Amino acid sequence: DSHEMADKMDSLMELVLAHFKRRIMRGEVQNVWKSLLDAFDSVILQTHRSKFTQYAVFFVASASPVHCCRSLLALLLNKLADRNQAPMVRSACAAYIGSFLARAAFIPEVTVIETFHKLADWCMRYAREEDRRGGLPPIPSGGTLGSSAESLSRHASFYAACQALLYALCYHMEPLCASTSDREGTGMSHVEPAEIMAMSFEEEPTLLANGTGMSTHKSSMRDKCAGSVHR
Repeated sequence: DSHEMADKMDSLMELVLAHFKRRIMRGEVQNVWKSLLDAFDSVILQTHRSKFTQYAVFFVASASPVHCCRSLLALLLNKLADRNQAPMVRSACAAYIGSFLARAAFIPEVTVIETFHKLADWCMRYAREEDRRGGLPPIPSGGTLGSSAESLSRHASFYAACQALLYALCYHMEPLCASTSDREGTGMSHVEPAEIMAMSFEEEPTLLANGTGMSTHKSSMRDKCAGSVHR
């Protein structure tokens, strides 16, 4: 029955996590992560409505947050923005970004802020591009749902990204935007996406290595991200 199957799944997950823990304790976290990330990319992302398995990825990421969180989020963001990916994969990437940001408390703060930047910017650019094409379709009513299905499917990755952004903000809104009200009228709400997103994932390690500039940089990133979310 369903309870027996659930018990089997729990037992299998316990065995998998115990195996990962033993390898991590032997100093093999990088090798484990490479294999796991490859499997996540080629199998889990391609599986519709996968459940629970992704928490094995979260577990290993917690063992090396700086490297693992950055590489996982970079993979997901890149695939979300890649028009050559299947719509299901792009939507799944957005959902995993939202889930990971919301549930993984071990993600370095600067990586959380940077990911919000990139996700919000992608949503804004997508909406602007669609505005130039005539605009996104209206929210369908029951009577128009069938005729709107094709259009809704075409924009599925955008809706998934918006949902992921809003879901993750439920967990990060207060600390992320604590200074937003203080900055209204300062021009912060008019920061351009190109400026907001000026720093790439590849540039952050230099700043991490230079402790003297880290707090100033983080504060600047937080302020710009708060302005982006507020807008």
